[in-house]
Amino acid sequence: YVQDNISLFKRVTLRPGLRADFHSLSDLVYVQPRLSVLYRINDFLRVNVASGMYNQFVAKNMIVETTGNYRLQWSLCDNGEVSVLNSQSVSAGMTYDRNGLVLSAEGYLKSTGGITRYIETETSASVFRGDSRTAGMDLFIKKEFKNQTFWVSYTLSKTVEYFPYFPVQEYMPAMQDQRHEVKLAALTKIRAFHFSVNYVYGSGFPDPAKLPETVAYTQPYSRLDAAIVYQAS
Repeated sequence: YVQDNISLFKRVTLRPGLRADFHSLSDLVYVQPRLSVLYRINDFLRVNVASGMYNQFVAKNMIVETTGNYRLQWSLCDNGEVSVLNSQSVSAGMTYDRNGLVLSAEGYLKSTGGITRYIETETSASVFRGDSRTAGMDLFIKKEFKNQTFWVSYTLSKTVEYFPYFPVQEYMPAMQDQRHEVKLAALTKIRAFHFSVNYVYGSGFPDPAKLPETVAYTQPYSRLDAAIVYQAS
């Protein structure tokens, strides 16, 4: 893996990179270029853009049983029965950081190919190759003052996939698809006591037992955690 940092006019930073992996099971070399650009508009505001290619040589594949249930199984990607996963991603964002206040927004696109899935029948299992597409946006706000820190983040995303066994020849929501997620956190210190509160809300995922024939999202979920830590002097 090789990466360089190139500064231009004190405002622009280029980070070109190149990764090469030798895959012993297939005797192939996978070359994965990456590039990121950071532009500092001023001391408080910056813009970043990044793009790259990635490969993964160990995959967690889905096995769909005749009952409609599924299980996941880790496998080595041999580039034969189990394809080497490949993805291309592009992201762009903006960050404002001043006086303990951080505001950031980032959008991203990602496509993944070489996904292996097994569909079991009563006598055998068929192997299918598929691909997926993801698009999303992350928003983040954090404020620090004295001994307190508060932050909130919001994610809007969509993940779809396609396999030849689908009943319709089009992309369908993936099992991991979730449209909305909100996270909130608060940290504070009062003398020797440290308090923290975290809250997560998610809009829910499709029911994997009904995919791909029916897209039925499960009920939203939420979780609240709180902690107190006493630090002796």
